[in-house]
Amino acid sequence: MAAPQSSSSSVKSQYHHFIPQFILRNYAHVRSPKRRGRGKWHSSGEALHVIDLSSDNPELVESPVRRTFGLTDMYRDFARVSDQQYLEKELSKLEGNAARIIVGIRKAFESGHQDVWIKRHERDSLRKFLFIMKYRGKGFHKRFVGDGMKGYVEDDKELFLKYMREKGFKKPVDVWYHSIKTILELKMDLQGNWVKKLLDGIYRDDAMWFIMHTEFMYLSLCTPSEADTEFLLTENCYNVFEGPQTILRDPKTGQSRFVSWTNFHEFSPISPKLLMVLRSFILPNPEEDKNEGIRKWRENIYKMALGPHANPRAANSILADLPIHKPRNSYSSVSSQGIELLEGEDGSRRSNHRFCFPFFKISTEQTNKINTIFLDNAYRYQTVAFTSRPALKATLEYYLTLPPSQGFKKVGGETNDVQLSYLLKLEKILRKLGSNKKLVYQLRSAELTDDVIFEFMGDMLTKNLPEQPTEFMQLYMKLGGNAETLAKDLDQTRRMINLRIQIDVCTQGLREIKRQDIREKLRDHFCQLVPPRRLWLYLKQIRLMSLKGPASLQTELDQEYGDGPEDIIVKVILFAQKI
Repeated sequence: MAAPQSSSSSVKSQYHHFIPQFILRNYAHVRSPKRRGRGKWHSSGEALHVIDLSSDNPELVESPVRRTFGLTDMYRDFARVSDQQYLEKELSKLEGNAARIIVGIRKAFESGHQDVWIKRHERDSLRKFLFIMKYRGKGFHKRFVGDGMKGYVEDDKELFLKYMREKGFKKPVDVWYHSIKTILELKMDLQGNWVKKLLDGIYRDDAMWFIMHTEFMYLSLCTPSEADTEFLLTENCYNVFEGPQTILRDPKTGQSRFVSWTNFHEFSPISPKLLMVLRSFILPNPEEDKNEGIRKWRENIYKMALGPHANPRAANSILADLPIHKPRNSYSSVSSQGIELLEGEDGSRRSNHRFCFPFFKISTEQTNKINTIFLDNAYRYQTVAFTSRPALKATLEYYLTLPPSQGFKKVGGETNDVQLSYLLKLEKILRKLGSNKKLVYQLRSAELTDDVIFEFMGDMLTKNLPEQPTEFMQLYMKLGGNAETLAKDLDQTRRMINLRIQIDVCTQGLREIKRQDIREKLRDHFCQLVPPRRLWLYLKQIRLMSLKGPASLQTELDQEYGDGPEDIIVKVILFAQKI
């Protein structure tokens, strides 16, 4: 990386990689100088084989490592009077630590070892690196770099702008820079005090995301079982996940909004033959699930996580069959009874603990599924890197001919649909690779806007409510609601429940006093921002979940939201207001 200038007035622009060069070199080759016309020559050096999708006529070309998978001044803080490139320097330090660990992993793999051991502090550095790789990506740069507060258009706009005003941030990008810097400087102590520091230090939603990413998923290493398959490298492959998504799309504007999603797997390619996979703790774990209490806890969390989806029964993982498990470690063993601590261990985290990561061999089908996830999410980007043309051909044939029933390659009916244009470009590349396989895709079904859905639900609720309001509806109306607002309030309550579930899951393993502190902060957050009627519905749902597990919002309202202690509190408050 180029050295930053000492004076802000003389700072020169730099090309900042969002995929570090030490990873790109694992995909690169050394090219020889070549004449390109009119006496000019291509320079030698490290280059990548890439698909260039930047024009209507996509090409298979070479691209220099030093100018691929990056943006000019991506992390340059123009608002700083001095050292505008400070963030890039801090990122370089993390990359240096991660590079030493990942190079060791790659060398062990290439030497034919069956596994590799790393220390606890190395594992923590690697997990922080994996989150930063996701958070620093091109998509997040686009999310935060805009025209001040008005340029921020994400679903959490109201909470995000409130946070900006409270903390004195002028632009969304300032929040992004601050969060990256805070995470880079975070010391992940053994006692877990870093959790509170992070929650207090950055935008809370992103803090919770980091906690879930590092504490609620485990790391494994995967390699294709066949020599002729490989992992592709797309611009956003570190930013995508595998898991069900429920999306609302506005047919008038084309804008989409995630209603709910469940993150089962995340991915971080190391090389064409080696991939880091993060797997959610909510998926079955045969070794741990020998303990009946752990198994029931996991099943309950799994059901709660899938409950908010439009079709929970179909909200499954397409990679549930990956032959992976948690890494072995130096403080426990696997027995017929499950996981057992070794003598002298009490379950606390210690600095001398070590972890053993096997190199799991996965099938060609599973490798293709992972590459399919990469490709299906890359339609707004311009570059795909590969090393082998035959492997690329086989991967594209698999993806482009995948039947519509698999849920990928959904396109709109309009001729200028971005996704369709992208798929047609990949089909052209497939032709250049010598294949006659034809593209198969599915038209995206007409999707409804939030307003239409809530209007429909409101009409249905109004038509089916009894002539005389029930006690439930009487209380709801006294809190400011009516038949027209009930549908949207139920939807928002579902989201609040989902957030509470995610927090409980991702803090599993922390001391209970810390978990309770996080719950109380969330409660205070809701009390400050949520209308009383929604808070009342939320308390009802929390009570029902504690009694009988996740409750469906589709059942009869009176049956679902029966009398409870929260009603007494509301009645007392309303009575006091009359006095």
